[in-house]
Amino acid sequence: MDVRESAKACRAEKSSGIQPWMGMRMWKFWIVSLVFFVSTPHMLAEGTVLDRLVLEVNGKSYTQRQVEVYTLLRAVAQGRGAQSGLITLETWPKALQIFQDEAILLESLQKDPAKNDVPTADSKNAQSLQAEVERLQINDANFQGFMKGYRVSESELRQAIRMLLLVQSGLQLHKPAEGNSNVWLVLDPQSPWYTDVKRTLPTRYYTGAKTYLRLQERRR
Repeated sequence: MDVRESAKACRAEKSSGIQPWMGMRMWKFWIVSLVFFVSTPHMLAEGTVLDRLVLEVNGKSYTQRQVEVYTLLRAVAQGRGAQSGLITLETWPKALQIFQDEAILLESLQKDPAKNDVPTADSKNAQSLQAEVERLQINDANFQGFMKGYRVSESELRQAIRMLLLVQSGLQLHKPAEGNSNVWLVLDPQSPWYTDVKRTLPTRYYTGAKTYLRLQERRR
């Protein structure tokens, strides 16, 4: 390029208002922005996530949706009502911790087929929970809103109920001999037998799991 062509190129750059260093900075800005966006999926805006992985216990992963369905049914089973089982930003950390503890107990039971005994449909716990779920599906606005908004399937309900009953089976193994077998038991995470179980199973939270994200309602 001769002197005249070089001068012409410089005049063109000035007339466009774009300096070479500006183009390079903009390019770097877009690269950094793209990397940040791709590497932080948990930072998506509230209400734009259908589901996400939050917990792993002994190699098995669980999603936020599973935690929310389970927490709702757990509240119903304990007689606390559907509204108390609806997770919020404030209640999420505790709900996630409870789910983790009960998932650890569940996984420990499934490692030992002799202990993997689901209460039968004839048990009062199973019967009362099934009856209460059917009643709430007709008469409770909070329960109906959750089921409709998340489009919870019958399969998901059965899966959550099965987990609840399995956890109860595990807790029955450690309850006092004189305890009432038809009362919903609550896991004490500080109990010596549970701390021994917990040490044998690897667990981890997925990135961002401890921060609650409102899942997007599913459309038909």
